[in-house]
Amino acid sequence: MRLAALEAFAPCCPRCAGAAPPLALEPGWQGSAGRVDHGVLACAACGTAYPVVGGVPVLVADPGRYLGEAGAYLLARDDLPEAVEDAIGRHMPPGGWFDAARHYASTYGRDHWGAHDPADPGWPAPGSARRLLEAALPALPDGPGLVLELGCAAGGVTHALADIARAPVLGLDLSAPLARIAQRALQQGLARYPLRLQGTEFALRQVAVPPPATLAETWIADAMAPPLPAGCARLVVALNLLDCVADPRGLLAAIARLLRPGGVALVGTPFDWSPNATPAEAWPGARAQREPTPALAELLDAAGLRPLAPARELDWTLRLHARAAMTYRASILCAERGG
Repeated sequence: MRLAALEAFAPCCPRCAGAAPPLALEPGWQGSAGRVDHGVLACAACGTAYPVVGGVPVLVADPGRYLGEAGAYLLARDDLPEAVEDAIGRHMPPGGWFDAARHYASTYGRDHWGAHDPADPGWPAPGSARRLLEAALPALPDGPGLVLELGCAAGGVTHALADIARAPVLGLDLSAPLARIAQRALQQGLARYPLRLQGTEFALRQVAVPPPATLAETWIADAMAPPLPAGCARLVVALNLLDCVADPRGLLAAIARLLRPGGVALVGTPFDWSPNATPAEAWPGARAQREPTPALAELLDAAGLRPLAPARELDWTLRLHARAAMTYRASILCAERGG
């Protein structure tokens, strides 16, 4: 986390929901060259301490619960030699936390940064998430306000937004492994991720990436309770996140709260509902009601976001391993928050 990001984004306490002053960096933090590698951000109102680990702040409303569930991902080594990581991968149980983390890191790390890798296998073409952004994003809204990405994964779209907006960009995601990949790429110019070949065989990729055009950060935070004040953003991007949260309508309401009047949301989703992510009763057009899923425009409109154009249907393709990929058909729509 860069010191400049504290000034640019002024994070607030997610537990106090923006009612307290911005979080303050406590004395004793470690870092160099304007970057905080390890430290604590504290809320003056409720006293909650939010750790910064490896340059990534953990800004969630219940840090104890998050660390209890995801602490292993946050504290795990991510600098092991390929041979050592391979040996560990062969002995760790399938479906365990290490195996799951490597699969996600391979799929999303490669899609977000594989276009910069001269040794990338090339199939399917990497950069699918960035192509969704570039195909669907209209001219950026003018005026003040932050540029935010919710569900930023490995940071490739956050990087693209910095290049497009020429303004500070903040990405939020709850995945510690992906946030670490993103933060290293954005701050150090190195995308480091395992590329799955087959089974438990992975190849470690270390790819030099160009610096973003302006300040770009990734924080661990919940899109449903972002550590940012209401009305702070002129653009909020949430690609393929709506069907990954427990409360889809609540996510759209959170996006509307973040936007200033006249601000724009770019939302995309393949409507790939799963009870593992979203309780079936929270699916728009719940199966028990025997109703079709509402169109994306209807969902946005109900949240106070006025669609600016008809939704576009675009392919989003992710590599699984050397011989498999999956393609979703994502519905993508831009909408404006009214005054």
